Amino acid sequence: MSHHRTRFLSLGAAAAATAMLAACSSSGGPSASPSSSSSAAATKTPITIGASVSLTGDFSADGQAFKRGYQLWAADVNRAGGLLGHPVKLVFLDDKSDPTQGSTNVQQLISSDHVNLVFGPFSSLITGPTASVAARYGYAMIEGAGGAPAVW
Repeated sequence: MSHHRTRFLSLGAAAAATAMLAACSSSGGPSASPSSSSSAAATKTPITIGASVSLTGDFSADGQAFKRGYQLWAADVNRAGGLLGHPVKLVFLDDKSDPTQGSTNVQQLISSDHVNLVFGPFSSLITGPTASVAARYGYAMIEGAGGAPAVW
């Protein structure tokens, strides 16, 4: 596994675990150890993570790479017993490389699909508006990559 890929997975896993620990501790949620067996994780309610990614449009090559990266992370986490002992389930929506569609998708993921966590899209053009929607709902949005100062 390349150094970049390992670093991406490690950072993503650490960020997601931190966000979930904060969310669960503040809501009295589950407190299972991340080292629980994968069979125990399979019997628990999944932690659903939503992501609006560019599966079509100008950023589709990068959006599809993000999707594969998020799927790889989830597979690794689930193989290791899940996140906080719960299996990870991913939900993807296509933002079509459009900031407005990305914002609509994040709103749907949170308010209609009731995801527990949101992963960010590719492109600072889309990340800024989608992060604003996530913040409005009180959600942290874990971003896989970003370059524009406005994103941070």
